[in-house]
Amino acid sequence: MDATDVRVIKAYRLFRDSMRKHGKHVAFPKQTNPKKTYSWRYISNFLDKYDEEGLTDENMRDVINAVVKEAKKKNCLRYGVSILGKIDILESYEKSLENNLLFESKLLDGIISSKSFVDSKGPDWYSSLSGRKNRWSFMNMTMWFDMGLISADFVSISESCGSVLKIVSGHERGVLPSDNEIIKIRTKILMNDELRSKVQNVLGKEIVNNGLFSRK
Repeated sequence: MDATDVRVIKAYRLFRDSMRKHGKHVAFPKQTNPKKTYSWRYISNFLDKYDEEGLTDENMRDVINAVVKEAKKKNCLRYGVSILGKIDILESYEKSLENNLLFESKLLDGIISSKSFVDSKGPDWYSSLSGRKNRWSFMNMTMWFDMGLISADFVSISESCGSVLKIVSGHERGVLPSDNEIIKIRTKILMNDELRSKVQNVLGKEIVNNGLFSRK
């Protein structure tokens, strides 16, 4: 297998994995030489266009994910590998980058404003967040989140918020982000080195250490 074949297989596997995320299964026909299939031809043509656009292989996963997402929006996933030739590669990738930038900007703005608000309540975040107006009211963190004064991203990624979440229960817990939502937010931030660095610059030691969520 030469370098070109290896690259086609790599692109195919990235495409297959991306489609799986959307509940779609793709595979080369059984008992057939993959190089003689339409799928191989579609992928080879995709790589030719990929190179024409001047894109690098290190971005191939992101580009293919962007193409698949765009195909889903256009209800084209049923066409399988052929969508690699139906969707504009560069346009899809640029849209994906723009969406990521908007996502990061919104996330960081929310964390910065949330931190500023909590800072205004005093240096002891845990005491401020876990405090209550009276014995019958929700904790401050719950009230502030419900009022939009602190964001879901802040609640999910702040160490102090995580500590308070462990003692919240009942109906009050239902007002705050769910465990699954918290795990998703933490993982998105912590698995992205650049985004994690930006959040850490804002929160410092307040950023959680991992993407797991525990009530222990």
